Amino acid sequence: MTPEQVRFVLGPPTLTDPFTPDTWFYLLHYQTGNAETVEQQIVVFFEGGQYSHYDGEPVENVRERTSGRRDRELEQRARDRKEDNVVDPEPLNDPAPDPGTQTTPDATSVPIPRS
Repeated sequence: MTPEQVRFVLGPPTLTDPFTPDTWFYLLHYQTGNAETVEQQIVVFFEGGQYSHYDGEPVENVRERTSGRRDRELEQRARDRKEDNVVDPEPLNDPAPDPGTQTTPDATSVPIPRS
């Protein structure tokens, strides 16, 4: 593969070293809210303008490990709605607001000044 083809498949590298232009670095460091850290380091090598090999180990299920529960829930609901062609009016299960906090009034209840 040419460097352009690799860039099309993997996207632009995270880091390129000007002293070793035939080496591309794809780095991922993601820490979720529960302090689980996901790290991935892939180094792609080229020789003679063609892909040669890579070093590193791709993380399995990287999308699942780097997206939160709420993201996965929204994606699942979108897939379900698309399959059923039904609009789901049920809101997400967000925690109830703290009774000591103020809420913003609904936009329809705010008077609009007229000039």
